[in-house]
Amino acid sequence: MEEKNGGAILFVDDEENILKSIRRSLMDEPYEIFLANSGKEALEILSKNDIAVIVTDMRMPEMSGLELLEIVKKKYPNIVRMVLTGYAQVSTLIVAINSGQIYRYLVKPWKLESEFKPAINQALEYHKLIIERNNMIKELKFKAIELQNQIKEKELLIKQIEESNKKKKEVLSIVGAKTIPFIEEAIYWIDNLSKKSETKLEGHIVKELDKLKEKARQVIDLLKKIQDIF
Repeated sequence: MEEKNGGAILFVDDEENILKSIRRSLMDEPYEIFLANSGKEALEILSKNDIAVIVTDMRMPEMSGLELLEIVKKKYPNIVRMVLTGYAQVSTLIVAINSGQIYRYLVKPWKLESEFKPAINQALEYHKLIIERNNMIKELKFKAIELQNQIKEKELLIKQIEESNKKKKEVLSIVGAKTIPFIEEAIYWIDNLSKKSETKLEGHIVKELDKLKEKARQVIDLLKKIQDIF
């Protein structure tokens, strides 16, 4: 049996001969056909199968076509909804079309090749557009969530960096407050030692003390620069 992958269509009519006529007329089409002779049976088929288009008769016992399609619209909003009707019911259907309940209607008796088949094919194409649109919306929502998560991650990273810099600044401030005065005092002590003991200290020792003072001043300058950065 040839596999049909053009979609699935459910036809609903309480007249068995109409359903048989539809099956015969469309048996060579690339889509799968399901038949139901009541609204209740149609809902059972919908619950078990992936239907793209539903085409129902208007007048049926127990549940009318419009009543069935109202349920379909709520439970299966992606299914394209169509109606088979007589001329007397066209005004009622226009209201249903304008309210978004149905996609379009086919008037009995229809012309198979020029009206019926083209309408079915158009409904299937419309269903594909609906699915594509829904997939695009899902993808956009996913991308939006992904972008929001990335923004939150970046905000958290920036906050962590800011907190880290704040801690570094606090530490450097404490270190500077304690270290710089100590080094300055050491320089003062070296100066006094050099002045008071010039005659007693050997030349190379004085040079070493001068080098030590220079390194101490460099350390102070470095600490001050680091403080300025943070």
